[in-house]
Amino acid sequence: LDDPRPVTVEAPVITGQPQGQTVTEGESVTFTVEAEGEGTLLYQWRKDGEAIDEATSSTLTLDPVVLDDAGIYTVVVSNDGGNTTSDEAVLTVEEVLSPYEQWLLDNDLDGEDEGTYTLTKGGREVTLREAYLLGSDPHDPSDVLRVTVAESTEPDSMELHFRALSDRVYRVEYSNDLVTWEPYGETEIHGNEEDHVATVGRDSAQNPRRFYRIRVSFP
Repeated sequence: LDDPRPVTVEAPVITGQPQGQTVTEGESVTFTVEAEGEGTLLYQWRKDGEAIDEATSSTLTLDPVVLDDAGIYTVVVSNDGGNTTSDEAVLTVEEVLSPYEQWLLDNDLDGEDEGTYTLTKGGREVTLREAYLLGSDPHDPSDVLRVTVAESTEPDSMELHFRALSDRVYRVEYSNDLVTWEPYGETEIHGNEEDHVATVGRDSAQNPRRFYRIRVSFP
């Protein structure tokens, strides 16, 4: 004889909860849930309470992560007996800072209004961005890009020694009157955190007064 009593199917039981994570934008992140139950288990992931399209497996992968992906993630596991919602998993997405923004953060500075933070460097006013380009300490007005002049083995020449920092481009410029400046040579120096030597011409009969400077810029 058939048993007339209805068969009761229990709702799924979640045995492994998704875990909150912190990632940097551009990375990937995967949430995973483990569940047990009778019959076919169905999954639906949600972000901030809203169902995510096509997120219907036991794992959810976001690749690459963007800032808008930050939020609260849950997954609903269901079968013929009902549904069970997981614990909340918080995704925190950290913004990728530019080298300049990271420099501001490392030095406890706010770069929103650079005019507020002008600093005296070598007898003149410079902005925070200029201080960053020079690789100087924004809290030390005496710290400037230092250029050392040395003898050269090449005739009628001398050497300019300076440290070329990463994420910067250096170009030697010259002037005969401190008003009009021209590039000296065609070479741009891309910084690599090493000391650099630029060989330049000395004063001569054709150029009795020649001045040099180093212009620093972003790539």
